Amino acid sequence: MANVRTVDFLPEIFQTPANKQFLSATLDQLVQEPSFQKTQGYVGRKIGPGVNPIDRYVIEPTKNRNDYQLEPGVVSLVPDSNIIEDVITYPGINDALAMQGADITDPQRLYTSDYYTWDPFIDFDKFVNFSQYYWLPGGPDEVDVSATQIPLTDDFVVSRNNGVYTFSGQAGNNPTLTLVRGGNYNFEVAQNDKETVNFRVQNKNIAAYVIDYQDNPTLTLVRGNTYVFTLNLNGIYPFYIKTAATLGTTNLYNTGVLNNGATVGAITFTVPQDAPDTLFYVNDIEFNMRGQINVVNGTPGTGPGFWIQTDPGISGTIPSTPNISSRTVLGVVNNGEDLGTVTFNVPDSTAQSFFYNLNYVNNQSTPYY
Repeated sequence: MANVRTVDFLPEIFQTPANKQFLSATLDQLVQEPSFQKTQGYVGRKIGPGVNPIDRYVIEPTKNRNDYQLEPGVVSLVPDSNIIEDVITYPGINDALAMQGADITDPQRLYTSDYYTWDPFIDFDKFVNFSQYYWLPGGPDEVDVSATQIPLTDDFVVSRNNGVYTFSGQAGNNPTLTLVRGGNYNFEVAQNDKETVNFRVQNKNIAAYVIDYQDNPTLTLVRGNTYVFTLNLNGIYPFYIKTAATLGTTNLYNTGVLNNGATVGAITFTVPQDAPDTLFYVNDIEFNMRGQINVVNGTPGTGPGFWIQTDPGISGTIPSTPNISSRTVLGVVNNGEDLGTVTFNVPDSTAQSFFYNLNYVNNQSTPYY
């Protein structure tokens, strides 16, 4: 049968020597009629349980293939699933052994056993003597586990609005916090100098949203700030804030957003500290009316600091001894941050007893500590 040349299917102008050479080395190899030779026999190991050594085996071209074809490798699965996590082949096992200093010149010596042990991670007694156990059809009753005491570690998001502090997970303003000695607590301070920004939103028919006289501009919003989108639209074109630039009403981002999807009035967006780096403003049916919102952190050093101190007040000194700072607290790291993390590794009550129990050092009758 004649060979098929794929270059013959091209227009004559493209039947260049370069194309002929390329196609003959690639596509021509795939479109030729196959040439098979029937064989009959077994392939694989000739020894082992259940194998008859007098069976007729297909002759392999090399000794390595004859000895080790279809030898098993090792396949690792993700626990409790059928997802393959890792695979190592027979040559890979040899290479790994060689890297560890093993002698792999005689592989038969390495793989003399046809049987291997495996730990199935089960209670063997329950597996063998299952009839001696009482089995609940639906398993044991659920047990609710909850913390009844103060946690040793916790993370708080600290915000300051209208002169009061609020802490995530705590009710009310300026709440009283109870911490455990020896515990570790992080205060994520998010109180840079906040401001309210107003955007005027119009539209150019269905070609674009016009925000502050720009067509579909990319907006940059700062976490913690409040943004008011005042809608002056010519027509019914809902204005949505989303996590993806999709049509319809999916992927809405409603955290901190008031009146999302409005067509008149105003949409207010107080950007939370955990807002994603990228959001979008979109219309639900008009593809061209959309734009990107980049969300960034505030600028450190622009807001009031968050202090952990030994006495109340804003002076930062101990009232009875104003020459001593009340903000030098053992275990506090990054005290006074206005945008960042303040960490408090709460010390034990005896953490500084060492300094009060120093022995006298007598030098020429003069006591020193």
